[in-house]
Amino acid sequence: MFKQKSTDKCKYVLVGQDEVKAYIDQLIARSVLNKLRDQHNFKKISATLHCAFLGPSGTGKTTFARYMAEALRVNGLLESGHLVEVQRPDFIGQFQGDTEAKTKKLLEEARGGVLFVDEAYSLVQDNKDAYGNQALNMLIKYMDDMRDELVIVFAGYALEMERFLSINPGLRRRVPNQITFNFYSFQEIKEIFNQQINEYSWVFDEDALTLAIAEMKDMAEKGTATGGDLRNMVERISLQQDLRLYKQEKIKAHELKRIVYSDVTPDPFD
Repeated sequence: MFKQKSTDKCKYVLVGQDEVKAYIDQLIARSVLNKLRDQHNFKKISATLHCAFLGPSGTGKTTFARYMAEALRVNGLLESGHLVEVQRPDFIGQFQGDTEAKTKKLLEEARGGVLFVDEAYSLVQDNKDAYGNQALNMLIKYMDDMRDELVIVFAGYALEMERFLSINPGLRRRVPNQITFNFYSFQEIKEIFNQQINEYSWVFDEDALTLAIAEMKDMAEKGTATGGDLRNMVERISLQQDLRLYKQEKIKAHELKRIVYSDVTPDPFD
């Protein structure tokens, strides 16, 4: 399902997270084969596609949810394969009945695709959180009622998600697929970086590229490299290039592609 090929749903080829790719492929394979078993009147094997994506921000959870939705559509398991991204404020109302109405609306919007609940642990603050619990109870009900029309993915940091999954006895049972996302290696960060600079048509001077690679290596050696770190780096390079070119009297077309050493310098004002 996760071949090295981009889709219309996302700009970049999925990099890294090989265990995540393999797990999701297994889920999709099970569902496809269950459909075939059903067609031939064989007993289906118990399966659910609802997931918990566990890991820090910037490790690709939203991107993988988008690809998962598209793969489910391609394999005839979801009608539209779209992704609806939500957080606690999208569910919670201010008055009696608001939460139920908002939650039902979101579930209907996500029908045929994937409902991606980011920072899911914030949905229910504690046992006294009436509105949060109301929204969660509706999600649990729809996970059964719409199991063939909707996939729900709860996402967030691992420790906080463990607390969240323990809040409601029925939740963990309906979300057996707990998939861990890890920080990126140096090679993976560099591969994502190459995808991005190719899209911008950037051409680095040799010393500029050496400096960029050194910064990415430093990210990875700290053991906490994320896509967010890389986005910040690319944004900084872009802004510094823009400022440098803006100060010139004339800008030739080829200069829009060129990245020089000063564009990559972490703090150009030092």
